Amino acid sequence: MIIDDYRYEREYFHGQRCGEGRCFYRKTACREFTGRWADNRWSVGIVTWVAGDTCCGTWSGSGTQGTFEMENGTRYESQWIEDGIVHGRGIEISADGSCYNGMYKYGWKHDHGVIAYPDGSQFEGEWIFGCLYDKNVNLTELIDMVRGCNKQIDDAVSFSKKLQSIKNLKIVIEKHINKLDRQQLSTGIETILKCASAEIVNLFINDYIRNATYRWNLLILAAKHDHYEIVKLLLKKFNVNVEMEGVMQYDGKTVIGTTALWCAAASNHLNIVRLLVQYGANVNHHTRTHSTPLRAACFDGSIEIVKFLCDNGADVNSSNLGDGSNLMLASYKGHLNVVDYLLQTGANPNLKGNYDATALHYACERGHLETVKLLLSKGAISTKNKDGLTPLMNAAIQPHPAIVEYLTKEHYSEVEECIEAYELLASTYCNDGTDNSEKTYEYLTKAMHMRYADPSAPILKSVCLLPIEAYGHHMECQTVEDTVKIRHNVDALRMETLIIRERILGEMSGTLHYSIRYRGAAYAVEKRYEQALLLWLRACSPSQTRSEFHLRATDKNTDRGQLRLTFDRNFIDEIAMND
Repeated sequence: MIIDDYRYEREYFHGQRCGEGRCFYRKTACREFTGRWADNRWSVGIVTWVAGDTCCGTWSGSGTQGTFEMENGTRYESQWIEDGIVHGRGIEISADGSCYNGMYKYGWKHDHGVIAYPDGSQFEGEWIFGCLYDKNVNLTELIDMVRGCNKQIDDAVSFSKKLQSIKNLKIVIEKHINKLDRQQLSTGIETILKCASAEIVNLFINDYIRNATYRWNLLILAAKHDHYEIVKLLLKKFNVNVEMEGVMQYDGKTVIGTTALWCAAASNHLNIVRLLVQYGANVNHHTRTHSTPLRAACFDGSIEIVKFLCDNGADVNSSNLGDGSNLMLASYKGHLNVVDYLLQTGANPNLKGNYDATALHYACERGHLETVKLLLSKGAISTKNKDGLTPLMNAAIQPHPAIVEYLTKEHYSEVEECIEAYELLASTYCNDGTDNSEKTYEYLTKAMHMRYADPSAPILKSVCLLPIEAYGHHMECQTVEDTVKIRHNVDALRMETLIIRERILGEMSGTLHYSIRYRGAAYAVEKRYEQALLLWLRACSPSQTRSEFHLRATDKNTDRGQLRLTFDRNFIDEIAMND
């Protein structure tokens, strides 16, 4: 008998399948049943599944539900259709002790269901024709693979075979770590770890993952990517070393010596930070550059993590290899709430880091006015860094006029420094790509008026540079009237502000050299090559004249690389670009 869903051969009774018979199926998980039939249903026989395996069993029940017991001990109690094919809700208790409770479709586990194993692991979700999936990961395949490895290890009769089976399990785990994407990783690894034997996995749980782009193990990876359940499982079930160091990338930079706690703090995963500290992670364990988890949290302004780490013993005044403190970093980034909290917990606002810069220097440099106000209210003082710059000068060079205005009005600096700050502010608006002549003139006149606020005792410029060929022999303005005269002379304003920079910052200042090179490049674009060359020569060797440079060019002892740098990179390139 042939119908749409199956083909039956052998005995019938009153038109129904009864007695010995054989049936082939098209739609179900069962491919073939051979055995005894009763009332058009299976009674006793052999089932061959689509996967190829076979089993013997006995069926009992009504036309819509019943029990199927296999010879190996597996038992189904479920709804079924037609011959005895499970369909609808059912329970499957397997011979290995696992138990499935959920939905079936034509003999397959399908739709929602949960499977539990004797070791206590349990998996719940949506099944598709016999396999449990989550985020497109075939969990059934993973479970069977890991449990198969466990069995191989348990059944191994020699040490060498056991060792090879352990290696195979490790390879399985590494393979799936490298294969799964970030979203799938949490589901896949959590499934593997739930099924894996702790006794076996502890042998390699702290190993670095082979073929990884960077250097990390499972704990570090899970902490970085916010896989909370994996971190929790690793800490509770396995003997993980929470102080293992890895190599990871953050904000485009490779960081060497990162612990799981550092990664969690840097990635703003508060729950994982708490969990790791609960299990004994060292809050002051630093990277190769002495960056601590607290510093990592300060970088992104993760205030809750900052508070938690400080409450659990983090050193608030720790510094990295560049002597940069946590307060300096938070000030540089403008994380006002973090700066406030660090100051409340004892951070020193006047610590000096690399180049003798303080937190106030960094806040002024980056234009964080509210941070500047807070630091000053907590005792920050103005000092010079190794370049001779005060925080006020930093703000002027960037430029951040609001900070310059605040610091000068609140009298945090001497009058002459305030005047020079406005002069530097003017020079920044004239150079470095800003080219705002109105702002330049505004701040030049403001500075000059401050010099002559008391006509009977003007604050004269302490140094007057001699005429310099590179600056067109321009003489720096000394009075308000002098400044008014050059208001509409753009070239004069440019030379005036370059001279101001050299007077205040010194001829060896990197900031000055950058401005000179920029102005030279701008002149080269305008095909004013003579002026461009003179400026570049001054940036290259400020204390020497053009004729001296030409003498050096013919001297065998001259550094030819410096000469080529001057011409090749600045002059010739600009000419070629504009011809």
